[in-house]
Amino acid sequence: MSEGNEPPGEPGRPRATPSGGDGDAAKGRSISDRLRPVVIVAIVVAAVVVIVLTWSNGSTPTTASDVEANVLSQVQGSASGDFHDPSVVNVSCDIPAPFKTGDIFVCKGYGASSTQVKGIYRATVTVEPGGAVSWSGTWTPSP
Repeated sequence: MSEGNEPPGEPGRPRATPSGGDGDAAKGRSISDRLRPVVIVAIVVAAVVVIVLTWSNGSTPTTASDVEANVLSQVQGSASGDFHDPSVVNVSCDIPAPFKTGDIFVCKGYGASSTQVKGIYRATVTVEPGGAVSWSGTWTPSP
């Protein structure tokens, strides 16, 4: 037999109540649970912004000076994806030879004084099956 507060035919099962549309679904969820999707999207967007810079000209640079010229252009440049740091006038890179996918190289960017390090450029290399070399780099200005 059914008691007064149970639906007929379902003894012991609580009744569902319709949502009032006023945020009942969010009640009981912590702020961190509700902000988690926003934080994930922000992290993904930040990662894409930091690692958007990729160079590829379809051929393998033959010298360190080729790589350094390209990195300097990326660091100083004002095009989309460049780092917009005109205070850097020279870079010096420690590049792997030969390039292999997954290699990381580092360049120091210098200001007008050849001893004043303005920042560090770090890049991860990708070598395509045809031999073309590309890399994704980040620029970290010195404090």
